[in-house]
Amino acid sequence: MNTSIDLAPRHKTGLPLRSPILLACGAAGYGIMPPFVDAAALGAVVTLPLGARAKSALPEFAQTYGGVVVAHGGPAAARAALRRWGARWKHADPPVIARVQGDSLDDLIDCAETLEEVHEIVALEWRADALPPQDAGQALARLRAASEKSLLVQVPLFHAMAYCEAVVEWADALVVGAPPEGSAWSPDEGRWVSGETHGAGIFPLVLQALRELKDAPLPLVALGGIHTPEQAVQAMLAGAAAVMLDTALYRSPDLPNAALAAIIREMQNRALESVRELVGRDAA
Repeated sequence: MNTSIDLAPRHKTGLPLRSPILLACGAAGYGIMPPFVDAAALGAVVTLPLGARAKSALPEFAQTYGGVVVAHGGPAAARAALRRWGARWKHADPPVIARVQGDSLDDLIDCAETLEEVHEIVALEWRADALPPQDAGQALARLRAASEKSLLVQVPLFHAMAYCEAVVEWADALVVGAPPEGSAWSPDEGRWVSGETHGAGIFPLVLQALRELKDAPLPLVALGGIHTPEQAVQAMLAGAAAVMLDTALYRSPDLPNAALAAIIREMQNRALESVRELVGRDAA
């Protein structure tokens, strides 16, 4: 039974991965697998953000009912990351996708160019919703010109179609979607923390966005609220070619294995030979 996928079928070299289960930005730090996770079920991991230059801000967290609000710190400098983790990336299993970030478009391009010759980085991921859709499309066009790596573009859960239409010409896959912004009170800090909202309650929004984009000409990657193996299957039936696991990993370290096993069972129940046949099966 074939569980391999190609996340960049339009790219000249493609992005072949052995599994549709990925770890999202932050779950594996800078591409270093958590010791409690079995890598065998994973297709790839996404690093914490890398930029042209480092920022010293530390991340902040605030618990909320059913989830957490995260105010991320700044990115690590790409060149410093290469010196610190580059040797480990050479032997990485699964392969590493770098999340790129910049305060300006020039910074973003500088970061991408720094990573261009790092063959151990198999693709780049960029979050598009810091810009309006049209500007995001123009930025991605420049990023495409600066890098020959596969480009995964994270689009927001709301207005996903507008961003899809803006970036579709230059993206290789769409990550659906960028966590919505929220706020939560932090008793430890005695103040509000504002940032990305993560938790199981995000999953219905992900399914809705996947269904909205079901006719997009690019592979879709589901991100957000996937806390059970059954939800991983639902995301693929709704149109995702792959799923990214995030905060749920810390409560359920075996979730990658369990999710892949659930996908294989669904394939067996439907008499499918390839996981690609599962994608979008129930998207209508």
